[in-house]
Amino acid sequence: MSRLFSFAVLVGILAISGIMFYQVMETFILPIFLATLLVAIFYPLHRWIYHRVGGRSYVAAALSTTLVLSLVLVPTITVSVFAVVEASRSVRRVDLNEIRERLDRLRQALGLSMPLAEQWQHIDAELNHAFFGGPSDTKKSLKPVAEDIVARFDGLVAELDYLGIAYDEESKVALRDSLQAILQKEPGTIDYDAAVQEALRNFESFQQDALGGPLWTTLKRIANPSDEQLRSIALTGVRSTQAWLLSVAGDTTAFVGKMLIGLMIVMVATYFFFMDGPRMVDHVMSLAPLDADYQRELLIEFDRVSRAVAVATLLSAIAQGVLGGLGYYFAGLHSVFLLTLLTTVFAMVPFIGAAAIWVPCCLWLALIDDRWLAAGLLATYGTFGISMIDNVVKPWVLHGQSRLHPLIALLSVLGGVQALGPIGIMVGPMVVVFLVTLLKILQRELTKLERLPWTTNEPQVAATNGASGRTEGAT
Repeated sequence: MSRLFSFAVLVGILAISGIMFYQVMETFILPIFLATLLVAIFYPLHRWIYHRVGGRSYVAAALSTTLVLSLVLVPTITVSVFAVVEASRSVRRVDLNEIRERLDRLRQALGLSMPLAEQWQHIDAELNHAFFGGPSDTKKSLKPVAEDIVARFDGLVAELDYLGIAYDEESKVALRDSLQAILQKEPGTIDYDAAVQEALRNFESFQQDALGGPLWTTLKRIANPSDEQLRSIALTGVRSTQAWLLSVAGDTTAFVGKMLIGLMIVMVATYFFFMDGPRMVDHVMSLAPLDADYQRELLIEFDRVSRAVAVATLLSAIAQGVLGGLGYYFAGLHSVFLLTLLTTVFAMVPFIGAAAIWVPCCLWLALIDDRWLAAGLLATYGTFGISMIDNVVKPWVLHGQSRLHPLIALLSVLGGVQALGPIGIMVGPMVVVFLVTLLKILQRELTKLERLPWTTNEPQVAATNGASGRTEGAT
């Protein structure tokens, strides 16, 4: 009993220590995991360097770490520089007048052009001004506003008649009567506010009759914003950007610090894993309460799966980027190199994928360039070519190198991302492979147990028969 109690206390202390260890190392788990993946992926390269430097482990580890980080960081920096250059060229090619003309053509093509938009917007703004007023408005200052609304409405009706735009005569009469009623009321009184509210309702009804109904009126208002609305949107955007920049500036030091610390941990961990990796593994294996053969089997699976997932992710992203670049080139889009790089990068983002780039390109071709055929072909090509290749490359590579069924491989990636975020791309397939490996180990252990003498009755029966024989002989 004392030994059982001692064992229970030991297990409890071990559990508490494990929880505290996790809390201490939680910040460094991701960098160490990334370093482990880098070592698993590039370990054959390290072995080649190790033999070339005469077996000096510290030299080989330093050269391997430098080469691996160069292979990862240099392409990233190069891609970023080319993307910035291409983006600056694209910005210089922007012609606001050309974009405005294309938007006008788009509104006409979609039937969202709003005839006499400026007159409609002015009357709507003045009616709201007459009702809501402003902090500096007085009763006398609102009177001319009401008079101007009546004059502008008469001008709008004349323009509608000249253009041949049909409207409901009863709506026009009701709106004009309500506008005249405003002139007969004293601003600031209840009757005046009621008259303006009635005019607003009649104006809405008249506008819907002239512009094709409630739905088309709403769509045309959205597609034809007034200058005041554009200024308001721009001001809101500027204020939001300023607030975002302030928050980013406040977190920049902490973010940069964490990023530098993480990068430093990755570098140091990669170096020591290259130099002392085998000894570290042997030490951990000696502490783990699991058969050494089973531990080696799990390590082999980890090495195989990590390399398979990395290769699958990179190959899939490169394939989608290349296919996307070809589609952008034949579609006649500018900045093909930039779009290709963006497609490659977003292809590694789960759930969003390359569609985050080629879908806006299709919309640009259709709505801005008015090239609907090219947009349709690119959309078809993007759906069944660019994005579909991801469902072919990843399962194929994972199935070939990690011995997973293509469906299980795909689901493990998606499930890992959903549960753990982007790092789930790597962890998901590893968890599935480890589970399959552990089930195989368990099956072998159960098979061995079935072959042991005490698991069957045959030896007991044989022993009983032998004892009976000996008794009979003695008798």
